[in-house]
This record gives sequence, C-alpha cells and structure tokens, in this order.
Amino acid sequence: MRRGCCSHTLLTVFLLVWTTYGQPARCQTQLDARVNDLLAKMTLDEKVGQLNLFDVDKTNLEQAIAAGKVGSVLNAVGAAQTNKLQRLAIERSRLHIPLLFGDVIHGYRTDGWTRCGDSLAPQRRGSPIPAAL
Repeated sequence: MRRGCCSHTLLTVFLLVWTTYGQPARCQTQLDARVNDLLAKMTLDEKVGQLNLFDVDKTNLEQAIAAGKVGSVLNAVGAAQTNKLQRLAIERSRLHIPLLFGDVIHGYRTDGWTRCGDSLAPQRRGSPIPAAL
C-alpha cells in the first residue's frame, strides 16, 4: 500500500512538473514558427513600416496604416479614435498586423504642474506646489 501511494505521488509530481515546464517550450516553438512565417511574408517596406511611430495628427495617417507603413501611433485620444485606427490596420492592411498605441509621455492630458518639473526646479518663483514636495 505504501509503495503504491509513493508511486502515485511521484507520478502526480512528474505530471505537474511536465505540464508546467514542458508546455511552454512547445508553445514557444509554435510562436516562433508563426513569427518566422509572418516575417517571411513581409516585404522590406512593411518591415520598416512596423518600426514607424506616427503622430495621430499626421495628414495621411489612414493611408499609411492601410499600406502597412505604420507600426504604432502616438497621441490617439479616446476609444473611438483608437478603435477606428486599429480596425483600419486589421481590416485593410495586407498582413492584418495590429497597431501599438502610445500615450503622452508625462500622463494623459495633464494640465499644470508635474512632479518631474518640481523635482528638477524646486525654487521656481510662483510655484503653487511647495519645494519640499
């Protein structure tokens, strides 16, 4: 009885370790194959386009997204605009690669003072935030 219990415990531990650490290697191999397949399909212009970061105010942004010449967009405001651009990239570009979106560097539409500015210049005259912060 004790020997059977020990073998069941060892089998359970083995299966837990195998499912935890054995699966990611296989998934990584599948992911690598998908990435290599996608890269093989891409033209040089599309590869360079994935490196481009366009501001949302660019005049021909929608045409560039549809042509696969944009990899990420900066300063897109709100869900409606973000969804519109993402849908454009997925539905109209040749390889249907989704966009990455970036926000304003110091926060989403911040007005007034930031902590960064106060730490850089704590002795500014007329600062509404005390220098001790």
